[in-house]
Amino acid sequence: MLVPSFEMHVAKSVEDAIKLRSEFGDDSSFYAGGTELLLVMKLGLTDLAHLIDIKHVEELSSISIDESGVRIGAAVTYREIENNPILKSDHPEFVQMISGVANLRVRSVGTLGGNLAFADPASDPATFLLAVKGELEIGSVNGKRRLVPMAGFQTGPYQPDLAENEMIVSIRLPRNLAGGIVVHERMKLKERPNITVAVFAAVANDKVTEARVAIGSIGLVPICIPEVNKSLEGASRATLSERLRQAAEIASTEITLFDDANGSVDYKRHLVKHFVEKVARRAIEAVLLN
Repeated sequence: MLVPSFEMHVAKSVEDAIKLRSEFGDDSSFYAGGTELLLVMKLGLTDLAHLIDIKHVEELSSISIDESGVRIGAAVTYREIENNPILKSDHPEFVQMISGVANLRVRSVGTLGGNLAFADPASDPATFLLAVKGELEIGSVNGKRRLVPMAGFQTGPYQPDLAENEMIVSIRLPRNLAGGIVVHERMKLKERPNITVAVFAAVANDKVTEARVAIGSIGLVPICIPEVNKSLEGASRATLSERLRQAAEIASTEITLFDDANGSVDYKRHLVKHFVEKVARRAIEAVLLN
């Protein structure tokens, strides 16, 4: 299949890119790696006359760190994340997760911002960012910027919280907190994962002080269920197994699931229960025994 003809526009800055998008409207899209976009175009699922190349915008292609956290430009590729010394040192779990996305060819051109803007329900990065309270910096045509929590950014399958005249400028990760760890795991039978679970856990005085369990790739959007997190807070070595079973039961009951080619609702509830207990145990035991 061939990609339908289109006109390419090279943006010089974030403001220039958003201005072009606003000018061309529904007939246009931002273009960086194009791993998802070009496939959609080949399949005839969208008819775009204009692509706006943002790969050469410096602000979108850099990684930096300060006391508030790590900033990753939206056009930074997965491969650049894998090889970045800042991220390897400050967020090794994030780098490890990115290294498992797709294959080397895709990671060499695919971008983190593109993944999140596409809002695929089966997104490893979205699930991970949800667990660590990541944020997205959104730019608009009026020059203003807003920070949006990853929680709530995906309003539905392939439905990001982005207006036509907005774009993801950067992704923000908080600095790793003392006493905290992130564990990310997925099960994959086909090209896309059947379930993804990411858990952040922090411990003080041999008790869990904070836990965030993010579940993705199995429902309509990656989610964090507050009751699951609360059920793990205060857990100790003596009560951990009981708390984990409780958290897993809440997660499997509260999550919204549906029958599809990946399995029945009952099967998916079993996966949720199993992986929430398994991944949360790995995270909490890692910090309890550290």
